[in-house]
Amino acid sequence: MAGKPLSVLLATHEAQLVRHVSRFLKEFGYDVCAAAEPDAAFAAWEARRPALVVVDDAFGGEGGVEFCRRLRGSDGGEQAYVLLFGGAADAESVTSALEAGVDDFLIKPVVYGEFLARLRSAARLAEVERRVAMQSRVDPLTNLANREGFVEKLRHALAHQSQPRPAGLVLIDLDWFSRVAIVAGREAADGALVAVAALLKKLTDPNDLVARLEADRFAVWLGDERDQDAVAWAELARQEIAKLELGGSESPLGLTASCGVVAEWQSTESADALLDRARQAVVAAKTSGRDAVAHSGQFADEELLWTELAAPGKLFEDTTARDVMIPCAAALHVDDTLMQAAAKFRRTGATTLPVTEKSGALAGLLSDDAVADLPTGRNSETRRVRDVMSKTVPRYQPETSFNDLMDFFVRGSGSVLVVVENGKPIGLVTRGSITSLIEPVKTDTFAPGEAFSPSGEFLIVGGR
Repeated sequence: MAGKPLSVLLATHEAQLVRHVSRFLKEFGYDVCAAAEPDAAFAAWEARRPALVVVDDAFGGEGGVEFCRRLRGSDGGEQAYVLLFGGAADAESVTSALEAGVDDFLIKPVVYGEFLARLRSAARLAEVERRVAMQSRVDPLTNLANREGFVEKLRHALAHQSQPRPAGLVLIDLDWFSRVAIVAGREAADGALVAVAALLKKLTDPNDLVARLEADRFAVWLGDERDQDAVAWAELARQEIAKLELGGSESPLGLTASCGVVAEWQSTESADALLDRARQAVVAAKTSGRDAVAHSGQFADEELLWTELAAPGKLFEDTTARDVMIPCAAALHVDDTLMQAAAKFRRTGATTLPVTEKSGALAGLLSDDAVADLPTGRNSETRRVRDVMSKTVPRYQPETSFNDLMDFFVRGSGSVLVVVENGKPIGLVTRGSITSLIEPVKTDTFAPGEAFSPSGEFLIVGGR
C-alpha cells in the first residue's frame, strides 16, 4: 500500500511566499494547506493535524513565535514538527523560538535545497514517532488496543483457542462519523470515540478483546460467548451506540454503527483473513442502508439471485402499462377547432394528445406536427380535430405487460400507443419514454440543452 504524502501547514500572510513555497512543496509530493492569519491557521491545524507546520516569523499581529507557543499549548500540539522562517539568526531570536517549541528554523529568503533537506529530516522524525506509537500497541485517545496490538492478541487467541469456541469477531464502523468533527469540532468527535470505547468495554467481558483499529472503526473479539450469540451481541452493541447522546443537552449528536460479524471460521484461518471477512461484512451492512448488522457470507448468493432477476424478460415481468404510462392530463375533443388544438398543445407542451368523443371514449390521436403543418387563418377556425386526427390508434389495457409493450415498439408498429380503460384514454406510452426507463440518469438528462452547475438547487446523481 502506498504511503500518504506528508501533510504541511504553511502559515504566512506573504502572498508571494505562499505561492512559491506551496508550489515547491506540491512539486515534491507534499500535501499543502496554507493560511494567511493565525485563527485560520489554528483552525486548519485542529481540522487536519498536519505532520509539519511551517510558520513565518512575521505571521499575525504577535508574530510567528507566539503562534508556535499557542500551537504547542493546544491539544495534540506537541506532536507537530514546527519549522520557523526567520528574518534574523541572533542568539536572542533563536532562544525565543526554541522556548516557544520551534523544532527547526531557516533564515529568509528561502534556500529551497536546504528547505527540502530540512523537510526530509522532519519526515524521518515523524516516521520514527509513528513507529514508536505503533510499538506501544495502545490507542492514546481511548486506551484501547490499537490495530497492531489487536492483531497480535488475535493471533495469539487463534493459536491457543480452546472449547467452547469463541463467538467470533465483530467490526463496528461508525456511520458518517466525519460529520461530527465538521459540525461539532474535533473535541466533540474525540469525546464521541471515547464514549463508544467505554460502551464497548461495558458490553464485553474481561477475556474479550476490544480495540480501535482506525479513526472510526472498532473491533471486538468475543472470547467467552457461544457461536450463535455473535450476531446478537453485535445487534445489542448497535442499539446501545444509537442510544448515546453526545455533544451536550442543547444540541446532542446521534451516532449509528454498521457492524460486520464473523461467527464461523476454519481452524487454519489467519487473523488477517478473519479481519478481511469482517471488513466485507461491514461493507454489506453499509450497502444495506447502514445502522445494520451483517455477518460474513450473508449475501453470498446475491449475485446468483440478481442474475436470475435480471435474466431476459424477468426484470420487468411484473411491470404493466399502468406503471410506465404518461397519464393523460389533457385531451382534445373531436369537435375542437384546429386553433383550439394548437392552443392546447402550446399550453400543455405535449407532442401528442388523445382525441375523445363526447362520451369520453377514445376516438383518435393528434400530434402537434399535424396542427403545425396546417395553414393558418380562417381555415383553422372552422376545421375540426376530427378532420385531421389519426383514427388508427394502438390501444392497450392497463394490465398489458411491459414485455408486450416493448414488442409493439420493436416491431415498428408505431411510436406511440394509448392505454385505455373502459374505452377511455388514461395514458400514453411512447417509444422514447419506455426506452428511457432503462438508460442511466445523467446530470443533463432532464435539461440536455442547459449548462449544469453543481451549486444549483437540484442535483441529479446518476451513473451505472
